[in-house]
Formats: sequence, structure tokens, C-alpha cells
Amino acid sequence: MASLPVCRRRTAAASSPRAGRRGVTASRRDPVRAYDSLRRRGDFSRVTRRGRRFAGPFLTWFLAEGRGRTRVGITVAGTVGGAVVRNRLRRRLKAILDHYPLGAPPWRDIVVIARPGAGELTFPTLQDEVARVLGAAA
Repeated sequence: MASLPVCRRRTAAASSPRAGRRGVTASRRDPVRAYDSLRRRGDFSRVTRRGRRFAGPFLTWFLAEGRGRTRVGITVAGTVGGAVVRNRLRRRLKAILDHYPLGAPPWRDIVVIARPGAGELTFPTLQDEVARVLGAAA
């Protein structure tokens, strides 16, 4: 009976000789966030149905009671802009949320829906919008 090949983690040696000597793996690791992501459609719809709504000119937030850990879901529709604009807005929102103590109780489920025009906001303006909503929710 032939033995099956063993799956091994690929090291970064192919892309970087120095990293290969150190034994660094090539798997990409996201920075550890204080919150988890909402991923299922049912979770999004539960939060939007049962959560408290906070609406601003560019962002709409829904906050509901969480279950054990804070979870965040960000929705950016195609009406906000092209793929580059939508992904940039999503990254900016995550970077802003990283500065809030979402890893401590009270646990919440948060859904952020970006409205048209949100993609053109500057980073400080976006920070002010997030601070206004999370300050009102506290």
C-alpha cells in the first residue's frame, strides 16, 4: 500500500531567503482584532430587525445585544462607489473600530451600512461620524 504525501506548511523561502532561514510560514495572518465578524445572513438580518438604529448622513448603524463577544458586520453597497472605494471604506472603518474597546463587555452585535457619499469622506470626518454614533450608543 502506497503512503499518502504528508501535507506540510509552506515556508516563505520561495519569496524570501531570509524568511526561509528563520522558518517563517507563508500563511497570511490578520492582526488580532478585539471583535469578531458577522458572516451569516441570518445574523445580519437579526441585528437589523431587533437592534437599535442610529442613522447619520453617510452611515447607518444597528446595535443589538451580543452573545459572548462583540461582532461587527460592515456592508458597503455598489452605490457607494467602485470596488476600490468600497474596500478602502471597509478598511478605514475597521481601522477606526480597532481603537474602540469592543473586546470588553457589554457584548454587542453591530452592523454598519454605508450610504452613497461615504466613500468620499476623509478619514477624520469618518472618525467623527463613528465617534458620534458609538458615543450615542454608550
